[in-house]
Amino acid sequence: MWYLIVGMIILFLFIIISLPRKKSGRRRRVLARRVTRKRYTKVGRKGGYQKIHYVEGVAHKFCSNPNGTCPKLKPLSEFNRRSSAKTGHQDDCRECQNIRNRATNPDRLREQLIEGSTNRRLRGLVTRGKDEKLDIKAIFKRFENKCFNCDEELDINAEKGSGEYELDHTCSIYYWWPLTTNTATLLCGKGKNKCNGKKNRKWPSEFYNKEKLRSLSELTGIDLEIISGGPVMCPDTVETFTSNMEKFISQWKKEKGGQEFMAKEFAKLKKHTGIEVPNELWKE
Repeated sequence: MWYLIVGMIILFLFIIISLPRKKSGRRRRVLARRVTRKRYTKVGRKGGYQKIHYVEGVAHKFCSNPNGTCPKLKPLSEFNRRSSAKTGHQDDCRECQNIRNRATNPDRLREQLIEGSTNRRLRGLVTRGKDEKLDIKAIFKRFENKCFNCDEELDINAEKGSGEYELDHTCSIYYWWPLTTNTATLLCGKGKNKCNGKKNRKWPSEFYNKEKLRSLSELTGIDLEIISGGPVMCPDTVETFTSNMEKFISQWKKEKGGQEFMAKEFAKLKKHTGIEVPNELWKE
């Protein structure tokens, strides 16, 4: 008889153990975090913002905001477009960009920020093909991991968009100069007190002293006469524009604010090169 009693006890314990147990709230939260980490570790802050992820058929991507407040997977509709990026969109979401812009450009109105961004994008249409994928390691090596202007030590491993460093056009895109590995200048980040923020779109001669200009010419290969004088439109880009004038004008016409943009750009082109774009080609 005793073995029957022991068998029944063992069976009873087995049934109790196999019954599903309700997890506590804390246990559920811990498990949820583990699942999230397992699912997104490979696509989080270490480059995940350069990939598209699909959630229920809708395209999403991570925001690259380096301060950790927004490592969120968000719909692509919350990111501004950027044709040169792998995803076709900016690394930071629109919300984080607005927060950063308000911090680094407190005196600029929202309309001014939008206008500046639009103008850069439209100028990018004419420099496209001349801009290239930058070799950041080569640029850091050339500038010995320091800001060219103030010699501050810079970290190449800093997260993109952190403001640790910026790759400056040297000769501003405002004058249609493209950004390349050879001509880029390494400067400390944005903001009013950082060198890239101070330089902004100034011509090199308006920002650097003579000694710095000579060194800059050697490091970038840009003719010393060009960066020592007044602003000059990029000759190669101007030639590209004049040989395909109608093509670029038709592209700019399709853009919001295209007429106003062309009026300013063509006035600048005439001032610096003497080239006058016929009104019948672009005025509506």
